[in-house]
Parts: sequence; structure tokens; C-alpha cells
Amino acid sequence: MRLLNLKYLDSLGCRKLLSFHPGIVWIKQLTVEPSTITCSPVHVKKCLMNLIVNAVEAMDVTGEIIISTYNQSVDIKEEINSKPVDYVIVAIRDTGSGISATD
Repeated sequence: MRLLNLKYLDSLGCRKLLSFHPGIVWIKQLTVEPSTITCSPVHVKKCLMNLIVNAVEAMDVTGEIIISTYNQSVDIKEEINSKPVDYVIVAIRDTGSGISATD
């Protein structure tokens, strides 16, 4: 799955969800570096969908959903693997109120 082509972000379902909430600004900050991950595309799509739906529901009328991707190399010292491991980070943030302190 090529990460720069996160299909759910451009899907009819996602566009329809956001059309019902015109006060929500959609910001994509996707890395310009080639990023390929090995994964289940269906599971990644479902995760993105759930996180975006939760973000939309966390906002009353206005707000922002920020989706960003970037590559990160982590130096993990293990007996088997002593070289850096490359990861692709997908971050989804929103400006909703979040979970109350009492919950």
C-alpha cells in the first residue's frame, strides 16, 4: 500500500461525511517522500475511517481535522537487528473537546 495514496481520504464516504459538517476544515500534511508500508489496506482504511468519524463527532460545528504522515527512522538496539528501523507515522489530530476529565 502506498501511503501517499490514502484512498479513504478521497473516498465518497469521507467527502459525504465532511459535506454534512461544512464548518470543519480538513488539513492534509502528507509527506512528499515516497512511503511504502506492508499492511492490510482494508484495516488501514477502517482505522482511518473510525478516527475521522470520531474526530468529526468530537466537534460541535467548527474545528479542524489534521492528517499528517511522515517517515521516521528509529535506532533500536537488539541482538538480532542493530540497524535503524524505518517507520511511517500517520497522525490524526482534531480540535474537538475530547473526552471530559470525569470520563
